[in-house]
Amino acid sequence: MQGSATGHSQRNRSIDIVRGVAVLGIFTINAADMAYPQDLVLDFCATDPDGGFGYWVAFTAEVLFAGKMRGLFTLLFGVSSVLVVEGLVRRTDANTAAQYYFRRLAWLLVFGLVNAYIFLWWGDVLFKYALLGMLLFSLRRASYKLLIAGMLTCLAVLTIQPYAEYRDLANLERQYIDTQDQPRPAQPLTSQEQELVDMWLDIVADTRPDPGSIENEIRIKTGNYAGIFNYNLNQALEEQTTIFYLEDIWDMLLFMLLGIVLLRMGFFDEQLSQSVHALIAMMGIGVGLGVHLWLNLGLYTNYSDPVVPFYYLAFFDFGRVPFVVGYASLIILVFRAKLFAHAGDGIVAVGRMALSNYLVQSMIGALVFYGFGLARFGQ
Repeated sequence: MQGSATGHSQRNRSIDIVRGVAVLGIFTINAADMAYPQDLVLDFCATDPDGGFGYWVAFTAEVLFAGKMRGLFTLLFGVSSVLVVEGLVRRTDANTAAQYYFRRLAWLLVFGLVNAYIFLWWGDVLFKYALLGMLLFSLRRASYKLLIAGMLTCLAVLTIQPYAEYRDLANLERQYIDTQDQPRPAQPLTSQEQELVDMWLDIVADTRPDPGSIENEIRIKTGNYAGIFNYNLNQALEEQTTIFYLEDIWDMLLFMLLGIVLLRMGFFDEQLSQSVHALIAMMGIGVGLGVHLWLNLGLYTNYSDPVVPFYYLAFFDFGRVPFVVGYASLIILVFRAKLFAHAGDGIVAVGRMALSNYLVQSMIGALVFYGFGLARFGQ
């Protein structure tokens, strides 16, 4: 019994450390969305036209952290959901465990709404986690075959969606070019051709920063709370509905299922040796870094192109999945070392209070960047 308790303790420590690093890492990406107009968040050429220090800091953050920290955090939510239910079932019965688990999710949903609307972090994930957590209750006992099939389905959707967008936009661009290349001495465009031209020009306009929109967002977010709250409403609502059901549900479910698979394989247990974690870290980060360097260079080289970025985005999760698993192994490996044991204790504390830390990040962002605080938004 003592050996089992020690094993669980070591496993929980590894899980808490990875979660702690993830929740801190998330802020490195979320801070940019909190601090800058949406039209400029990823337009490093506009914010640092000389390609200086700011450009490369932002580029490096995108390659190393964007999507990866959230992937880790989501993966750990899948792990925690299973462990919570299993712990409850051991201590009580299945019905009581279910009631307690869904009550926890209801509170998580409430915290997500508070974070998105009251704390003004429109990119909140807690609301989405609460909804998907309800699905995980049924999937916690699913077979490896079903879990892997679910992961592959999610990965396929995340790949097909941007590629289909790329294909459709490329086709529209070709049709637009055809209308421009045809000799027309005095013949006006047909209504169908004019509709096609207008559609393409709208798409092109949407890919370029709008000075009026940027100025308006800065004016509102350096103003009072009521103005920011009203501006935030539509964006937060879109995140929790359209974006969640079309995009984020596949992204989050992929990593939650991956977390359950890794947990069952003993990934977080002490029995998985240092050498195995080292191999996973090298291979995962090596593959992920290679894919994401190529992908981000392609994205920023073609940032103003309305078509090409979607081609690169189709490969995003092919690099992200091994990157996230490699990061998890690297974190476990580093904090198992005696040199970092003391620092690991601090990270464990962060991981155990992940919800509080996540909510406090929103408060810090609001107080630093918005008008009722230090009003540093847009700077």
